[in-house]
Amino acid sequence: MRYIQASGNDAISSGRLTPELSHLLSSAFLYWMFEVVIHDMPKDQAVEHIQRMRRFYIAGWKSIFFGDGGETIERVDRPEWLDSLPYLRQQNSY
Repeated sequence: MRYIQASGNDAISSGRLTPELSHLLSSAFLYWMFEVVIHDMPKDQAVEHIQRMRRFYIAGWKSIFFGDGGETIERVDRPEWLDSLPYLRQQNSY
């Protein structure tokens, strides 16, 4: 957090990033990386998953750092196709 403040980035002052969100995102990433070990994935598969997750997280962090407009979305409507999935049909939310 100190690095972000020192860099002059407005992610914190704008409210796009809070200490809690930073902690959640960082912890989730580290937890996910260990999932490949827990599930004893073959190395090539593990590397592929970690690279994809890294790209996913980089895109998310860029959104937070540079404010691409995604922060204004308050609610995402439930897609109609979701109701076609049998295990979700009975649930009202996902």
